[in-house]
Amino acid sequence: MKISKSRLLALFAISVILNTIALLGYTYPRLINKFQQYTSQRQHTLQTANDTTLYINGQSLAVYGKYHNENNWYRFPSSLKEKLRPEVWELSKNSSGIYIDFSTNSPYLKAKWQLKKGLQPRNMTAIGASGLDLYVKENDQLKYVCSGIPDQLQNEQTLISGMDSSVKDFRIYLPLYNEVENFSIGIDPKAFHNTPKEHPSEQPIVFYGTSITQGGSASRPGMVYPSIISRILNKEVINFGFSGNGLFEKSVGDAIIEIDASIYVIDCTPNAHPITIQENALNLIKQLRATNKQTNKHQYSL
Repeated sequence: MKISKSRLLALFAISVILNTIALLGYTYPRLINKFQQYTSQRQHTLQTANDTTLYINGQSLAVYGKYHNENNWYRFPSSLKEKLRPEVWELSKNSSGIYIDFSTNSPYLKAKWQLKKGLQPRNMTAIGASGLDLYVKENDQLKYVCSGIPDQLQNEQTLISGMDSSVKDFRIYLPLYNEVENFSIGIDPKAFHNTPKEHPSEQPIVFYGTSITQGGSASRPGMVYPSIISRILNKEVINFGFSGNGLFEKSVGDAIIEIDASIYVIDCTPNAHPITIQENALNLIKQLRATNKQTNKHQYSL
């Protein structure tokens, strides 16, 4: 069958059009994405150049929920790395339960925080796993204000703006299921800032438990149950929840007896096999009681 020249030209034109459409369909979104990235970076650069915000290292403020003074956001000090199971040590680098208290009259608050890994596990929100929670004290009660929502490993956000010039007491909770590499708070350079006039000074409550204690699957950092208890009682709480690894371990006991605690709450049962409970639980309690004899038996929860 002979095809006419005009039909061949028509088929060729259709082929060119289809290939052009396919090529545009592949490259156009990528070009747009590259352009948006460039303009976003350019805008951020211009904003940064004009930004006079004073950023304060979070470590220089009143830090609670960790019992050591290392310049990191780990729940255990680095000296214990070789004494703990690797799984427990890695989870202890998640900043669950750690919070910063400070006072300021700044009209706005910003935050910068850098994360170590992906934003969220499958069963959690990105805010709970990798975000921040901001609270303010009103009538001697801490009230939720807003959350810092992570969208990448390096985050920079305005948490709140348009506030009056009165001095307010704030609290910021760090992520539950991520490692924070650095964290700072941004205020107006002309504003006052300090640690709060009143903050918990008594012996902390120490929790040792499972993913439930660590914060799975709390929607945001301030909603993990030990932190809720902390706000209700106005007491510092130190959170040693380790997802899938609450096993009544002696090595963890060796670590937490370093803390002069008012109460030890042991909430490991959901992770532990009955044999593990039988072999480890009572020994852990005896270990804690031998060190802190003033803690009576009613102050342990299994």
